[in-house]
Amino acid sequence: MVVEPVDPLALKGKAELVGAFRLLDVRRGAAGHERRMDSPMVGRERPMRMLRDGRDEAASAIALQQKADVVIGNPPWLSY
Repeated sequence: MVVEPVDPLALKGKAELVGAFRLLDVRRGAAGHERRMDSPMVGRERPMRMLRDGRDEAASAIALQQKADVVIGNPPWLSY
């Protein structure tokens, strides 16, 4: 990335000014930062539970739809 510094920003909840930069360009092919996906979400038990529950509900709905397609679908031996 190519950036240039801009004037520090006064941000809500921060006692001091915060340094800031303007993004000028993104260089294709430049090495990125490796991200770890195994870090715990400290204090995020409820949001994580909601995400997992939503994922499980979606998976159940998909499985139910697939079963319904088998039961209600057009059997090959039945012609209209």
